[in-house]
Amino acid sequence: MLTVWNETEMLTGVYKEKESDADAKYGPQPNYIYFNRNGTLMMATPEIGGSDEGYYGSAYRGIWKAMGNNCFILNVHSVYNKDHYKLELNKDGSHISFETTAKHPHI
Repeated sequence: MLTVWNETEMLTGVYKEKESDADAKYGPQPNYIYFNRNGTLMMATPEIGGSDEGYYGSAYRGIWKAMGNNCFILNVHSVYNKDHYKLELNKDGSHISFETTAKHPHI
């Protein structure tokens, strides 16, 4: 499939995904995603809470591909283990949202 690149189908720079289900005690845990023009990406989620309780952070690397109509497919893997994820991302102006998540561990 040939992907036509134009300004509406490019992901570049850093985006912040707002977490809709923020923890009442620790607050939000947003995802930060850096998209490179060459089709690679890095994603990080900060740790929230203290060392005794809270939620761990995470880090992922991967690739992205434009599917048209501001829809993108992200294939990412955790830098801590062998878990792989396939994400569908929609872009509306400078806002991004994830539609579906499929986990494929140990690919």
